[in-house]
Amino acid sequence: MARPRWIEHIYLAAVLPWGVLAPLNLIKLLLNKVSPGAHLWVPYETEQCQAACGVARMWAQLFWSLQFVFAVAYVHVHYNREQTGLVYAGIAAKLIVGTILLKAYLQGVIHWPIGLTGAACDWLLAAAFAYELRSRRDASEPPPFMKGMTSFMEDELTGEELRQARAALRDGSWPAPKLQKRLSSYRSTN
Repeated sequence: MARPRWIEHIYLAAVLPWGVLAPLNLIKLLLNKVSPGAHLWVPYETEQCQAACGVARMWAQLFWSLQFVFAVAYVHVHYNREQTGLVYAGIAAKLIVGTILLKAYLQGVIHWPIGLTGAACDWLLAAAFAYELRSRRDASEPPPFMKGMTSFMEDELTGEELRQARAALRDGSWPAPKLQKRLSSYRSTN
């Protein structure tokens, strides 16, 4: 199955919501001002509560700062696709933030444009990230565990060397004597 063209730009699309909203909200929090459109997004009580409570502002500043960091990370991932750890962290963040947004909406802390649309947007992006990550793998090249490999070292060691390494780990004499020379030469080249 061919990769859909839109998937190539999914990380840049993910920058749009948080890359724009995060700095604006961070500035609003630092100035402790009510945004002109706040009544569209949150009830009056929520905005006043945040304005009156330093701890609430601090947590909001942390949240928006991290959302901005993730937005910048998505730009990095767009240009450096080998960064799978950032993608996994992004998936987790999107799922968690989407769930918390829905919970806040159900509790009346925020209005539907953020609570429902924001949650759905984050969950869809999490699914798209997972799909993009999955589609990277060449269909003709199965993952190592599908080729009968039981260790990541099987690519680097011969069968005999791998058996020696496992035996040395079991009896506590790691690294195996025959592998010590090979390991020391590897360390000196890196």
